[in-house]
Amino acid sequence: MGKELKTTGRRILDPTEKRTKQVKIMLTEKEYDEFREKAFKSRQSVAEVMRELAKGKDVKEAMTAEKAALLRDISRVGNNINQIAQLCRKEGVLAYATKIEGMIKYLNEKIYE
Repeated sequence: MGKELKTTGRRILDPTEKRTKQVKIMLTEKEYDEFREKAFKSRQSVAEVMRELAKGKDVKEAMTAEKAALLRDISRVGNNINQIAQLCRKEGVLAYATKIEGMIKYLNEKIYE
């Protein structure tokens, strides 16, 4: 019988990918709290944050639920505007002026609240 492929659980790392080296550093409480805060905001572990920073990469904050909802709303409005633009090309702008004004009002409320 051949080797069966593992389909669930943690993926098996190639020996070259496996982390085997450990570096110990001393931090002040303030320094450690700063790393923990970055980790919390980016939804990563402290070790992942430190690895990213050591490579010279930026650690970005994860998107909040509120920002994600706003992004979805703006995306929906964008889709509606595209649909209206297509209809305007076919049937004329005046037929959809009220809908367009409603979309602009909605966007202004969402963006400038």
